[in-house]
Amino acid sequence: MPSLRATTLILAGLGALAWLTIVAMQNELVGRLSGWAALAALGVRYGTFFGLIALAASWTVFGFKPRWTRIGQSLALIAMAVLAMLVSGLLGNMARGEVLPFAGAMSLVAIGQWLLIAGLLWTMTAPRRVRLCRIQDLSPDLRAREAQFGIRDLLIATGVTAALLAVIRAVLSQSWPSSGMSSTPGALLIFGYLAACNAFVTMPLLAAPLLRRFGAAATLLALAFVALVTVCELTAWFRQIGPIHAVHGFSHRVVVWVMNYSQAAWVLAALVTLRADGYRLVATAV
Repeated sequence: MPSLRATTLILAGLGALAWLTIVAMQNELVGRLSGWAALAALGVRYGTFFGLIALAASWTVFGFKPRWTRIGQSLALIAMAVLAMLVSGLLGNMARGEVLPFAGAMSLVAIGQWLLIAGLLWTMTAPRRVRLCRIQDLSPDLRAREAQFGIRDLLIATGVTAALLAVIRAVLSQSWPSSGMSSTPGALLIFGYLAACNAFVTMPLLAAPLLRRFGAAATLLALAFVALVTVCELTAWFRQIGPIHAVHGFSHRVVVWVMNYSQAAWVLAALVTLRADGYRLVATAV
């Protein structure tokens, strides 16, 4: 089992690597690539960004620091992600007049995703006061409890998330007046749905690797859930925008699949590091 210092250094290294990944995947580099490589680079860029936001949200809810400390650290991580996107844009020859609007848009997206993911996680886990704890630091009484946060809780959380996704998808599939992408209501509907999908992508994965038992099986379930959300996301997108050229349709699919699984990969890397150091999600109230 690695030491706490080693775990901290690994997590810091992952954060630095994520930051550099976003910066490196700037538009000028993507423009030099072709085919799959360009699409994958774009997906990795946004997947890394949203992966950092998801980790910030989970730390806000599960972290072992005092509440305001967790919130401050989460906002610092979000600011780091937004700064990386801004630096990436500047390196990609972004026009000077686009800098502030781009920074504002990415900040709004990041804060919105953070609030949505943290809100859903808190609603599902607050009644049992689920926290990130090192198993070796637990009291004998708490360590011996059978009624801990586990696979049942994860299945319930996944079911709730899937139900929310189904409800939003059903609302989106209705025949709304002037709901085409060219109208403001249509654009708000589809982009709101895509934002929700992106928040739902890693919801089960934010807990699965840190379960006390059946962590590997739960992680595989969470990765399968990423595929389910991605399929729902793409079908709703194509239904709203109507028939498009086959090449563009292929491009959208590749970018979304790579983005969602890149996001999942960063989350998994961070949580597996914590698990290796003995950290688990523990319900401190039953």
